[in-house]
Amino acid sequence: MSKDAPKRNLDALVREDIREKILSGILSDGAHLSEIKISKEYNVSRTPVREALCALAADGLIEMIPNRGCFAKTPSGQQITDLMSMYANLLAMGARLATSSISPTSLMSYESELQGLREASSIEIFNEKRQALNSIILESVSNSAFADTFKNIEQRIPYTIINAISMEAKTEIEQGYATLLVAMKREKPETAEKSMRELMFASFSGSSWSSETTSLAS
Repeated sequence: MSKDAPKRNLDALVREDIREKILSGILSDGAHLSEIKISKEYNVSRTPVREALCALAADGLIEMIPNRGCFAKTPSGQQITDLMSMYANLLAMGARLATSSISPTSLMSYESELQGLREASSIEIFNEKRQALNSIILESVSNSAFADTFKNIEQRIPYTIINAISMEAKTEIEQGYATLLVAMKREKPETAEKSMRELMFASFSGSSWSSETTSLAS
């Protein structure tokens, strides 16, 4: 391990924990982030804290104001609309790309998670299975540039938005994932992409940003 590895690990630890607190709402919009307090909380020097805050500022989750400090910055309504549109479109692209590379083992895992989705008794379990299905698709995409781009977008969206699914759409969402499975098994990338677009529209219709993504289902 290089001498810089521990430092990078500290940067990542602080960065991801603060990111989670902002996206989960634990840190509200405008909350002040003190380097001194954070360094004491994580028992680290101010250097990894400063670098973590700079990284989060680059992601748009922190605002750094000269002579005042750093403040949590949750995305605005328009930013959420833009981010979710990109998130949905990237998932659709991922479904198309995964169709040509998904393994038989991954398809079996997908079928298992799909069954769990159908049997979900709560919105929490339903969302857990839905995210597991998305992860199987994304992990089957053999494209590092795509993976980096998707992660960059996903890490900027509040968890409450990504999980804002109505159980009223449960049947339609289940059918969407089932249709997607058939498309991947038959190696139909265009059908897989269209299925995921329709699925995303069904999943988030009724959300504050959904009017901007109506075209996904077309």
